[in-house]
Amino acid sequence: MMSRLRGTLVATALVALGGGSLAAQSTGTVSGRVTDERSGEPISDILLQVPGTRSSAVTDPTGRYLLQSLPPGPVTIRLSWFGYRPTEVTVEVVAGASTERDVALEPEPLPLGEVLVTAASRRAERIVDAPAPVAVVEEHRVRDLVGTGQTPLLLADLPGVQVMQSGVGSFNVNPRSFNNLVNRRLLVLVDGRDASAPFVGSPEWSTIPVWEDGTTVEVVRGPGSALYGANAFNGVLNIVNPSVRQARGTRVTIAGGDPASVSVDARHGWLSSDLRWGARVSGGYAQAGTFDESRTATGDLAAEYADAMGGATLGQAPQPGYELLPLLGQSKATPFGVPGPVTGDPDPMTTVRGEARIDHYLVGGGTITAEGGFTRIEDQVNASGGSRAQIRRSDVPWASAAWASDAFNVMAYFSARSGDQLDLASGGTFEDHSSRLHLEGQANRSFADERVRVVGGGSVRRETIDSKGTVLAPEHDGRADEYYALFGQVDVQLVEQLALVVAARVDEASLFEAEISPRGALVWTPAADQTVRATWGRAYLMPSATQRFVRFPLGPPADLSLLEAGLRASPLGPALAGVPAGTLFTNSLAVPVLTIGDDDLGPEEVTSVELGYAGQLSRVFVGVDGHYSRFEAFHTD
Repeated sequence: MMSRLRGTLVATALVALGGGSLAAQSTGTVSGRVTDERSGEPISDILLQVPGTRSSAVTDPTGRYLLQSLPPGPVTIRLSWFGYRPTEVTVEVVAGASTERDVALEPEPLPLGEVLVTAASRRAERIVDAPAPVAVVEEHRVRDLVGTGQTPLLLADLPGVQVMQSGVGSFNVNPRSFNNLVNRRLLVLVDGRDASAPFVGSPEWSTIPVWEDGTTVEVVRGPGSALYGANAFNGVLNIVNPSVRQARGTRVTIAGGDPASVSVDARHGWLSSDLRWGARVSGGYAQAGTFDESRTATGDLAAEYADAMGGATLGQAPQPGYELLPLLGQSKATPFGVPGPVTGDPDPMTTVRGEARIDHYLVGGGTITAEGGFTRIEDQVNASGGSRAQIRRSDVPWASAAWASDAFNVMAYFSARSGDQLDLASGGTFEDHSSRLHLEGQANRSFADERVRVVGGGSVRRETIDSKGTVLAPEHDGRADEYYALFGQVDVQLVEQLALVVAARVDEASLFEAEISPRGALVWTPAADQTVRATWGRAYLMPSATQRFVRFPLGPPADLSLLEAGLRASPLGPALAGVPAGTLFTNSLAVPVLTIGDDDLGPEEVTSVELGYAGQLSRVFVGVDGHYSRFEAFHTD
């Protein structure tokens, strides 16, 4: 029996080998070199596709390409890449042979209206056709700021986007309405990964720098919860890093500036000889002096802002009028709790990072990607509505895996944060040990000759938060919460010039009841490359764990003994006779000053109506948008 089975396996293997040989003899290959028509220089990263087959290729640094397994006879090859006119050539393929065909491409600047964006509908579409206002950071801006580590500065010139900087690495970005010191109303995605910190829910900008010239950065303005959920309250920032094919080879960047900043960044990418596998490793180190100053003496805050106030009077500093701790690296001679000047220089903020990525480019299209990285931040100062905190050390590891194609996308990622911070106002230390595990899938389909396009998917997320008893109320600390979502969008071409877009998402979690976020849009195309859109949408923002469960000293205990004495001397005195002296406020000499969360805090909601125009007029792209938004249960710091 075993001998018969072994014979069957051998026969099957011979048939398979024979079939492979026959297949190779019945197909042919095409190779060649792609150059710039004007300069004659080779062009790398040009995408070549053969419609109707599973064959595709990308040119190497010398402009060479190789297309395999092509059917014999005339074959059309389509070439495309940013900055060049899309080109098609026809080649006669000979079975069992290799045909050489060189191609020269004509340079053609890409009009902004032709730029493809993905965040508005979770699929690729021209920016002029998007059902929401989208702004794209121009390539030269990305190139100029690569290596600075200050990603929000890329957005400072975009229409409708507010960027507020409160430190070298501390920013708050909001595409609409009110900005504040801890803004969570913009969802930030890096290659599909939520870049917010689970503990506070806001982006940690020092961990999401843009390091590659080919990175695309786009901002969707307006409610995006219909496709993205809670934090897409006022918009979505979508950062997509280039694949290994698009950013390979070796690059080293060294930058310096004020205040006393220096950064070194390096990466190297490899491609396999058949262009099907790519690997890239990168890393960087950055150090920068700080804009921040210690405020340990009475009057320090007013002195720090004297020039900015232009002679105006600064409002009252939080009690007791000074911070109890100096910045790391500085010291003061007076005892803890007693105001006094500082000596020495503050420690510089440092960031160390490293990443690795592997891409597998599938025959016929699609890419499987696995990547991971680690960032360490030290000495960064963050401001909130109540106080300032300085990170002693924060470690942020992450990893992700994704399978992306035209028909579907599947991804999973994990991120974590572990570290501690000093609260400069109270002198306390709080810890953050949090993590996020996220699974997501999405399918894209078209029907009725592309007149109906459907995007649908779902996600599951688990977040853990543990402050080790330093920040959250004990009964809510060391928690784990689950989140579930279903989303979808349907685009229907009603008539030639009018399209209807309907989207909705349902979110449910252990922290809150089900939330439904709808969106609808009519997109009218009165002429080629011009659209007028009318959009209605609703979004929500859930309170963070700190807003709901925080219990932390906001400053040193307050002495309310004078208040107690005044109350006893007032007409209320006789009623207080039975309360022992000094205990009216438990301990009137030292009453805790706490920031306390609201367990019952519900979602903030916004309903928005928009009217917009987008058009590519010759070489000029024009975008005009107007909106009216109504906020309910608005959250402040």
